[in-house]
This record gives sequence, C-alpha cells and structure tokens, in this order.
Amino acid sequence: MRPYIVLLLYFISATLGDVFSCGGYIRAAVPIDYSKIQVKLFSSEGHLKQEEDVNAQTGYYMLPVYQKGHYSLRVSSRNGFYFEPASFDLKIDGSTDPCSRNEDINFSLTALEIKGVVESGADTGPADLELILLKNKQEIARTTTTAGGHYSFKAPPGTYDVSTAAESSVCISRGKTQVVLKNEPVRVEPPLKISGYPVEIEITKGKAPMEGVSLELYSATKLELDGCKPVSSLPNGVTNAKFVCPLPQTNSRGQSFVKCIVPGNHFIVPNYQSNDLKFQFSPSVITANVQDKKLKLSARIVGFSAKGRVLRGNDGVGGVEVLRDGQMLATTDSQGYYSLENLNEGTIELSARAPNTEFEKLRAQLSFSNARLPDIKLTGYEICGSVEKTPGGSSFEDVTIKGKNVEKTLSPKNDGTFCLMFAPGEYTITPTSSSSSLTPRKLEIDLRKGPRSDLKFFHFKTDVDVRFDCIGSCENHQVKLLLGDNVLYTQSGSDSLVLKEVPPGKYIVQVVETGKVCWSSSKIPLQVDLSRPSPVHFEQTGFHAHVKLSHSTSLKWAHTTRADLQGEFDAKAGRNDFCVPVQGKYTITLHSCRTFDRPSFSIEVPSESGNEAQALDSIIKGTVSVNEPAEITIQVNSPSGKRNVKVENGGFSFREPISSTGQITLVPQSSTHLFEPISTKIEFSGDCIQNAANFQAHKGIFVEGKISPPVEDVLITAEHVKDSSVRFETKTDKRGAYKVGPVRHAEDLSITAFLEGYSFTPVEGKIGDMKSVRLSRLTVVVSELGKEGSRLEGVLLSVVGGTDYRSNSMIENTGTINFVGLAPGDYYVRPILQEFKFEPSQTMAKITEGDHVHVELKGKRVNWSAFGRVREMSGGAVSGALVEALSSTCDQHQSEATTQRDGTFRIRGLKPNCEYIVSIKGGEDGRPAPHCFPSQFKVSMTEQHVDELEMIVAPSDEGFELLAAIDVTGMATPPKAVRLTILRNSEIVHSHILTEPIRLFAVSNLTRDGSTYSVRVEPDRPPRLFHPKEVSFTANTPVKTLTISLLESRKQHEVELSFSSLLSLPFFVLLLWVAFNQNKVIELFRMATNRPGSPSSQASNKKRL
Repeated sequence: MRPYIVLLLYFISATLGDVFSCGGYIRAAVPIDYSKIQVKLFSSEGHLKQEEDVNAQTGYYMLPVYQKGHYSLRVSSRNGFYFEPASFDLKIDGSTDPCSRNEDINFSLTALEIKGVVESGADTGPADLELILLKNKQEIARTTTTAGGHYSFKAPPGTYDVSTAAESSVCISRGKTQVVLKNEPVRVEPPLKISGYPVEIEITKGKAPMEGVSLELYSATKLELDGCKPVSSLPNGVTNAKFVCPLPQTNSRGQSFVKCIVPGNHFIVPNYQSNDLKFQFSPSVITANVQDKKLKLSARIVGFSAKGRVLRGNDGVGGVEVLRDGQMLATTDSQGYYSLENLNEGTIELSARAPNTEFEKLRAQLSFSNARLPDIKLTGYEICGSVEKTPGGSSFEDVTIKGKNVEKTLSPKNDGTFCLMFAPGEYTITPTSSSSSLTPRKLEIDLRKGPRSDLKFFHFKTDVDVRFDCIGSCENHQVKLLLGDNVLYTQSGSDSLVLKEVPPGKYIVQVVETGKVCWSSSKIPLQVDLSRPSPVHFEQTGFHAHVKLSHSTSLKWAHTTRADLQGEFDAKAGRNDFCVPVQGKYTITLHSCRTFDRPSFSIEVPSESGNEAQALDSIIKGTVSVNEPAEITIQVNSPSGKRNVKVENGGFSFREPISSTGQITLVPQSSTHLFEPISTKIEFSGDCIQNAANFQAHKGIFVEGKISPPVEDVLITAEHVKDSSVRFETKTDKRGAYKVGPVRHAEDLSITAFLEGYSFTPVEGKIGDMKSVRLSRLTVVVSELGKEGSRLEGVLLSVVGGTDYRSNSMIENTGTINFVGLAPGDYYVRPILQEFKFEPSQTMAKITEGDHVHVELKGKRVNWSAFGRVREMSGGAVSGALVEALSSTCDQHQSEATTQRDGTFRIRGLKPNCEYIVSIKGGEDGRPAPHCFPSQFKVSMTEQHVDELEMIVAPSDEGFELLAAIDVTGMATPPKAVRLTILRNSEIVHSHILTEPIRLFAVSNLTRDGSTYSVRVEPDRPPRLFHPKEVSFTANTPVKTLTISLLESRKQHEVELSFSSLLSLPFFVLLLWVAFNQNKVIELFRMATNRPGSPSSQASNKKRL
C-alpha cells in the first residue's frame, strides 16, 4: 500500500521591502564623456545585479538595491580609462553602510592608457623588453613589452617620456619619446626604435667595489652623450679616437652604467685621483667592443700613491722630515703635505722629526679599501730658560709652568737652566714662591707655533708708600696688597703707611671698606718695575647713606639746612648705597610712575634704620589715534577687576595695584568708530607701562542694502570675513531695505539672506543688495506604460541640477512626488524601478521662478518576478532564508530574495525567455542551506510572473543514520560472522560483529558535517574466506545506505557500492529500519517518490509589480 502525502500549497503576496540607493559621482580632473560610462552592481559571487548609466552632464549615478547583503560597485567604461577604487565592496545592512546613510560613493579617473610598440630591424619588435615612464626625469611606472614589441602604461593626465630602463639590454633612438596625455588614451608616435646597447663598467679594489672612479670614453665618432668634445691628446693605449665623453662615476657597488652606445670599437679610461691619493688600474685602458647586446666590462686597482700631512692642531707644519719604517722618504711643504709613491696593501710605520719638536709615531694598515695615509700629529715643543741665583746665596728658585689642564714645577740645573717638552698651547711661567723676588713675576708663553728657549728670571724688591686724604681727621684704615686674588700684605695706618720689600709685578692696593666713608676709588693699581714707584693716594669723597626700595625709581636727596648739598640718581629695587658730602640730616624724595607709601622721608647720616619705601601701584598708559572728536572708552579687564577708562586728548591712563600681576586686556569701544587692533593683551608684572597700546580709530561705515523685488522680514546675517566674532543680524522692512554696521570696509562683511520659500543671490557690483527669487515646485508622476491610471510605487527618483542640487527620493503608492522650493534652473529627473525600463532614461525639467512644472514618466515592464513560500513540514513559516534564482542559459544572471516572517519571498528582475534554477542558497545569518523538498525548481520565465513556488524544509538534524547490507549471495560458503568497522577521517568511531543469518547493520546519531566516512568489512575469525573490503562516502544527507557484496577470496576482489534507496534491500530490512526510525520515514518516502517540478506560469492571474 503506497502512502500519499498531501501538500497544501498557498500563496501570500510579498510586500515591498526597503530599497537602498547607492549613488555618487564619477570625478575627473579633465573633461571626459560621461555618457559612455556605466556603474554596475555585482553580488558577492560576482553576478551582475544592476547597471545604470552615468548622468552625461554631471557625472552623477544612482543604483537601487532591493536586498541587504554583500555587493561591489564597479565603473564600466571604454578601454584605456582607469578609475579608483577599481571596486568598492560594501555590506548593506540598513544602517551603517554608505548606501543606507545616503553617503556618496565616488569614483575618480586616476589614469589613462599610454600604449605603443618598440620596433627593431625586423618586422616585429622584441618581447620582454623593459620600458619606463618618466615625468620630470622621475620614474613613474615600468612595464615589459609583449609579443610584437607592444607595451602599455597607466598614468594620470600630464606630459611624460617613454624610455628604456637603465638596466635594459637595449636602448632606443633619441633616448626617449615624449607623450602628452590629456583626456583620452594615446598611442606613442613615432614608435620607439632600438638604436644601441647599454654598457656596464665595474671597478674593484681587491674583492671590494670601488666607488667614485671617474671614467672617460674615447670614440672615433661623436656619441649622443652629454659633455662629448673633440680630443686634444690621447692617453697611452688609446688609438683612432676623435672624441672624448665623460661617463658617470662608479656607484657604491663599483658600477657605472651607460644607457646607450652605438655599435663600434671604443676605449674607456678609468681614473681616481684626489688631493690625498691616486690609484693605478689594470687594464689602464678598457676596450669596449659594442656589437649586438649589452656589454659588461671591468678593471681592478693594482696599486696607489698617496699624500699625507703633518699637523699641529689643524694647521700643516712645513720643513718636517717624514720617515717610513725608520727611513726618511719625504719632507713636508709649507702646508705640511708630503707624498709617498709605490704603495701597496700592508702595514707601514710613519714618524716625523724636527729640532726641539716631538711627533707621534703611527702604524698604518693600508688596503685598497683604506688607501689614505693618516695625519702625523705634532705632540710637543720645548720650553727652555734660566734663573738668577738668590741674593747672597748659591741656590736657584723653582719656576712653575701652567697651561690648560697642566701644571709643572721646574727646578733649574746647577747652571740655572731649565728645559722641558710641552704640548702646543698657551702657558704662563711664574716663580713658584709668591714671596720670591724673581722678576718678571709672570711670563706669557705662546707655544702654539714653535719652541721657546730665551726665558730669563732675576731678583729685585722695593718699598711702596700709601697716603690717605680725609675729610676732617683720618681714622685708622687697613690696606691690602693683592696679586691677582691672593693677598700678599695687610697693613694699617691713619694718615699714611709703607708696604715693605715689594718685588716687581702688577698689584692692586685696596683700602678695606667700613661702610661709613666714601673713597674716590677703593682699589688702585700698582706696578713695580726695577725702581721705587710713586706713592699710592686714597681720597675721601664723602660719607655712606643707604635707602631700601621695593621698586626702582628716581631718588633725590637734599641736606635739610644747606641747600647747596643735594643730588639725584636712579635707584634700583633693593638696597641703594650712595655718598653724601657731609654728615647730618637729609630729605629723600622719590619721583616715579609708581605710587610709594612714603614718597618723601628724612634720614640721618650715618644711620642704619628707617630708610625704606614700598611701591603701591604702577601707571599704565596708552594712546588712541583719532582724526575727529569722538566718545571713546577703554575697557580694562585685569585681575583687580573690570573698569572703563575714558580717552582724553588722544590718550588714556590708569593705575594698577602692584599685587595685581597677570594678563590685562584692553578693548577700545565706540558706537561710531572701529579700532585696529580691536583689542590688546599685556602682561603686568608690577612695572609701569608707558605705551601699553596704540589704537588707531577709524570712523566706521554702515552697509545699507535692499532686496529686489522687496520681501519683508528676510533675516540678514552679516559676518566679518576674517573675524567671526564681528557679526550683525537684522531683518528687512516692507521696502526690503536693511542696515548693518559699523565696519571699516563694506567688503569686510559676508552678507547672507534667508527666508523660507525664497532664494537670494547677491547683486554683482552692489554690496548688500540681493535679488530675491520665489522658489517653484516640481511634480513628478510615474505610471506604467499602456495601463491608464496605473501608478507605479516604489520608484527611486533621482533629481539633479540647479545649483548643486541633488535628491534621491522613494515614490509612495500614489505614484506622485513633489519638490517644493527649487531654484530656477535645469533639473534632470531619472526614475529607477526594478523590472521596469523608462524611455527616455532621464528627463530634463526647466524650472522658472514661481512656476509649477509637471513631469509625467512612464515605465515599461521588462522583467518579472517569481513568488513562493518556504515552510516547515508542520506548516510553520521559515523566515530569513535566502532564495536564489540562477540562469546558466542567460550569462549566469542571478537574483535572490529573503523570506519574510510569513515565509513568502519574491525574486525580482527575472528576464523573459531565460530558464532559472530556484533553490535555497542559505540562511540570512550565514547558516548553510537546509534540506528541503523539492530541493530546487526549474523555472522558464515568460512575460508574466511565476507563482506558487513552495519548498518544505526538513527538520534540522545535525546527525545521520547509516544502513549497511552485507550481500553474500556470491559466496558458496557464507562466513559465520564478519566484523564491520566505521571510520571517520581514518579514526574508528564504531565497531560491531554480525553473525548469520543477520546481514543488516544500522548505526544512528553519526555526525553529519561533510566529513569522509568509510565502512570496513573483514572476517571475524579463521578460516578467512574473503579479503577485507572498505568503501567510503561523504556525510551530507540524513540517511546513507550501502550494499557491500562479498566474494570468495579465490575470485577477483571487487567492491560494489550502490548509493540508492532501501527499496533494493529485502522488504523486512526496510520494515526493521522504519520501526526504529519513524521520524525520517516521511522525508525519505517523499525524497524517493517526488522530483522537482516546474510550476505553470498560468497558475496565477493576480497582478504583480
């Protein structure tokens, strides 16, 4: 008895989901023909979903997307045009992507094609020849020729040169060909032609490359190389040459490249010479026989001569003998240079010698990579002299020599002479004892240019008189004799005193200050030579007074009873000491820009207390330059507060407390004037500021403008073009007039006008005047061609034009949309609706002021839809499943849809006369496609919709069941028992022994994950009547059935694997499996008895959009 499963199919029409618009501009820095450009939308699998032309006037494009998912946008154009990005990948999710956010996706023309051909003597050019594209002598791109010498580059518009690469095996005539790339791909004319071959020269020293070697090429013909000139003389080894050309010096790899040399016999002469060394090469002349290919040449360094130098610091030393390995071989010239010939790699010893002079000794390791002689440094000169015996004795005093970082004491020999070597520099020689009578007391020695051997010291002492000239009687005064910073003598006296036995030298005689008496000079220089000097006089000029001040000021002092005794000086902050002529009482007066707490007070001389004054505030002044009287104030913002200061007679001033340190802002203010600068900030630290700011006042002007035709209550905004803080707002009156200001120049203001429903544009040449335009309305009606009154909904309408206006709008079910407030101009209207084609593709609407323009668009249906439903076996809806229609007969055209909450779907845009396979592609969340019945539909599209495609999804089961039947009918003696083993990816997952008469094996809950399983059957015990058998299969269905036939071992071993239904097994086997697997019976029965259908396109006459 055959069971029947009755399938109840019903249709629920699909609703129109979200439509997303992907749009933007095709940008190009040069004019191009946009009409020949399309933008195409592809699915993630690479199937074409949508294509739209680019607006020929603006370069704008817009494509509708009806399904969320992964897509890519690409520009399609003529060959030779290259856009960036080449492909824009995006995932439309309805919220975060550019299309959902209505953001532009722009493509830019980044390059055009440059193509050409390289010719040779043959009919076709060479392949695999490397060429480069240059701009301003810089390499931009690189390519290789194909068969026939053809090549191409990609580059943005500009002027370029096409040439062979530096390392190319050939070169072209004229070295390069210029190409001017404008707004179309170009072909290089005339073609490149091979005219010669490159030459590479390599110079080595030992095994290392030699950098910086100069090369000259000698040739019988003049070559197209820079710097070629006729030969004046020929080097040894060069013959028949008439021209010489400089070649590039060798680089860090020891190589020099010449891009192009015509075939022939040439000569190349290497040379390396500097101020220090010169190399010898082998060969000294390189023969370059250029024939028909790139030429590689080489030479090596075999020896050298070198220069060295003997130095004292950084200066050369002349007349010095230079020794190599102890043998004198050279003498330095006036600059310290010398030359050694016939040098080679190895170690040498260098030294030098000169009278009374010392030099360093060097060991130099010479090689071709380090062929420079090191500098020989002078290390010392001798200082020599003599010392006179001590008076009345036979000994000699020591002398001390001091220099930078060196100090040595010398004891003279028995004859009084001394001599010692010192490094070049400046030195002083003094008697070691400070009480010594030796003279001179100090000798300055310059040892930087040679030795000194003429120094002499001898003995002398004398007395020095010191006298005091006092006001009144003299007190006891103390005097010091100083030698440098050292005190040699200290002595006291009232009117005079004598300093005994002072040796020759330069001294300072100082009277010790007591703080009471003023001297004309408290320190007097004294020089003792070989005779008694004149007396030293100290003259008293007055008496000490002091005042302590917090800040600097002008201080005036005056005797209270003697008007002739007065003085004035600039006192500093802190203690000020000054001298007055007599003792007594004085009045102190302070004159300052600051206010002091004691501007005048009295002091006693001598006195030590009560002489202080503290500043309270400082004055700050500034100026304002104005041509005519005006009321101007300065707003002062300081740490002490805010206040206004009136400007009088072009100036202003105010006092700021000393404690109020910090930043002060000065802002000039006036209702009629403008200022430059508009404000000034100063830092106040307590000092007076006499010119804190100089403001220039200019009488401002007012801009009076009007709106034509007049419009009342228009909001006028005027903002300074450089200072956004200067801003005016007002509204027009009934006459459309307004007034803003003041400003310095009318051009300083950027004036805008706003009133809803109007557009305002400035009147050229009349600042402030504007032309008003009442905005118009555009109404667009979209209907289906051939069906009167049938309005189309869901149309994506693009409107571009006017002054940078752009709108992408969705038309509702009325089929009508209005655009209000458009400024006059030309607008391009383009409708887009999947499955419809509009002729023309875009319509121009000319909008004039106040007009109501009506545009009616008609679309013709050119594609149709497939409608259906996906449900579970229980009848419940399956939502979120991706259903795909793919046509192998129409260029892999593909479309897809996602099932709604009720399980319905609509696949749009299917082409008539195309055959599609409709199947479930997977889940919207990336889940794999479920098992369903039927697994697919074959649909032949005509010029109408297809309905009632219903698919039933099997229950989700991640496992599968295996049924294995053992066929032993081919064996004369069937085995009593067999071992059956199941392996997954070569690992055992189950093992079982089957004994007769049972020959059926079933295993449940195996993992269905696409892995490879195998079933192995082998004898369980001897005798082994058959060889083991193993078969494999893939776990991708709910049930797998296997029939394994066993043959006796003496026969040829074969395994027959049959993937079929259980109908080929004995009927009791089927019943046994059904008893244990009732959940899968219905699904297997339907899979065995049904096949995919092709629903009739006549099943439904319902109207579809």
